[in-house]
Order: sequence, then structure tokens, then C-alpha cells
Amino acid sequence: MSRLDDLLRLDAPDPYARVVPQTRHRGAVTVASCPQLPVDTDDRCAPDREQGRACAAVRTGLGVPALSVSTHLDRTGEPREDDDCAALRRRWAAWRAGRGKAG
Repeated sequence: MSRLDDLLRLDAPDPYARVVPQTRHRGAVTVASCPQLPVDTDDRCAPDREQGRACAAVRTGLGVPALSVSTHLDRTGEPREDDDCAALRRRWAAWRAGRGKAG
């Protein structure tokens, strides 16, 4: 499995770049370079809840849904909400159905 890596690097020139385009780009590069490997979509360092949710929504199409953040966002401390957990369950179900994977 190939990991997309953390969304943000706080020492980067633009540490708060939009995460959805970044995640899509990383996914495309990973698939192009290692098409035989599944992709670990990662889930760390979202800059805020809104961007974290938007990024999570595109991950199912990129690879294996990630659960690196289970209780709160690293950067802001915003807690996960019931909607976030329900969305994660839906993403895993969609990934399993699309990949023919069992539990």
C-alpha cells in the first residue's frame, strides 16, 4: 500500500493550501507511479473541519478510506461529530462495494 501522507506541512511555503486539490493530485501521482498498489488516502492535519470533510468526501474514489483522526482534528481541536462518523461508515461501505472487499 502506498500512503498519500499528511495533508499539511506547517513548514511548507503555503502550509494552508486547499487540501482537496492536493489530495487529488497526490492520488493521481500515486496511481500513475504504482498502479499495482492500493492507496492509503491518509487523514491527518486537515486545516479545519470544513476542509477535512471536503477532502474526506473525495477519498473513496482515490483509495482506501483512512481513519487517522478519530476524536478531533489535530490542528484546531475540533471534535468529530456524529455526522463525521456516519460519513466514514458510508465511505467504507462504498469502498468495499466498489472494490469487492469483505470486512
